[in-house]
Amino acid sequence: MARASRLSGPWIDLKSIGTRLAATAAMDQARTDALSALDSLDPLMENRLRDDPPTLAVWESARHLERYGVARSVESDPPAVTSATTPA
Repeated sequence: MARASRLSGPWIDLKSIGTRLAATAAMDQARTDALSALDSLDPLMENRLRDDPPTLAVWESARHLERYGVARSVESDPPAVTSATTPA
């Protein structure tokens, strides 16, 4: 029994890693498919809605996708606050 608990502790679960990798690949493929569909729909919607600017604006807003996977730099110190006037 001690051996079973020892084996289940620090060891990496390869099945879990494989499952996560497969899920990530499936999400990447779904995103690629969605972007491809949007590339096909954009000209159609722009043509269909060209005489309806408010609805076209709604389409453009709704079809916007956030980018992911890009690390943003985080500043360690906040920027210094400067005064609007400088001493003479």
